[in-house]
Amino acid sequence: MNLRKEPNLESVILDTFAQGTAITILGEEGDWYRVAAGAKEGYMMKALVASGGKPSL
Repeated sequence: MNLRKEPNLESVILDTFAQGTAITILGEEGDWYRVAAGAKEGYMMKALVASGGKPSL
């Protein structure tokens, strides 16, 4: 899953994470979640994020 700087497909990819990587959802913007993954923050497409529990917004 790509972690992007901005919530769009043209945005710079900050990092790539394997499916199953734990992330924290910080917020929502359209079809994107703002997330923290490891020490990085950015955006991931909602369609690619599976919830393992209750999201904390």
